[in-house]
Amino acid sequence: MDQVSFDTHAAARRLVQAGASDSLAEAVVETVAEATRTNMQILEDLAFLKHQGANTASQSELQKANTDVAQLKVDVEQLKVDVAQLKVDVAQLKVDVARLKVDVAQLKVDVAQLKTDMKVLRKDLSSFKLHVETNMLTRKDLFRALWIQTMSMMALFVALLGVVLWFVDFTIGKT
Repeated sequence: MDQVSFDTHAAARRLVQAGASDSLAEAVVETVAEATRTNMQILEDLAFLKHQGANTASQSELQKANTDVAQLKVDVEQLKVDVAQLKVDVAQLKVDVARLKVDVAQLKVDVAQLKTDMKVLRKDLSSFKLHVETNMLTRKDLFRALWIQTMSMMALFVALLGVVLWFVDFTIGKT
């Protein structure tokens, strides 16, 4: 049987570059290679039968060969449908990645804002400590003021934690 040159590695690499997973690309390429080998075998069988002459080929062998050719045509059409669906899936993945990039950019802005707010609170706390030292507040006043500052910092921390948990949940939900 003559061998047909088919670079399965290059074909799989093209599918992966188009967005297919490694396992899907390998399965599609292996299916195409197997269909090609089967097609070549059928063509060789038909050529052999023609070479033997119409009188020596049995009717059942010709019928089997015709059936195999028809099945190959069906397989090729199914492969075309599978490739079209793969292209649709890749396009959807590209849309999802673009959305994730926008979400990540927004999260970066939110985190930067939270960091700025934390710096302001730290500065306010330092100013407050200086104020306390200069005005000698009572312990009760000092405790109340520290409690308010602590609650403000905790609220910011909870907000930051909420943003991080939302991002983790969103990212895991997309996989």
